[in-house]
Amino acid sequence: MTHLLAPKIDAKAIATFSGVFVRQELREYLGFAGLVITDDLLMAGALEGVSAAEAGIKAILAGSDLLIYGNLSDNIIPVTEAITQAAAADPALAQRLEESSDRIQRFKLERLKAQGERPDPAQRSNR
Repeated sequence: MTHLLAPKIDAKAIATFSGVFVRQELREYLGFAGLVITDDLLMAGALEGVSAAEAGIKAILAGSDLLIYGNLSDNIIPVTEAITQAAAADPALAQRLEESSDRIQRFKLERLKAQGERPDPAQRSNR
């Protein structure tokens, strides 16, 4: 998902942070059922006036499933902790994380099936 503003779709938020763009246009109108992946959330277009964690929260609430944070490997733990704490206090964010987790799991299972492999229940990933 790109960080551009599409005023004819949503004049208030860049596509990354726009539920109108991601959920209504991409998912509902176009019928896209795949994973929505952000562009780098450390880019200037995404960080205007928000922290890296806030950018992630806004992207998740808008409908993104996977977040990209380029060059944040040493500092990703505070970001994930902030998102986890926010989800504990915000049922809508927690629900969105569950939806994304389910979509990611379905994606993984579809890829395994396409390769002729069967998932091993003992190897289930932590959510």
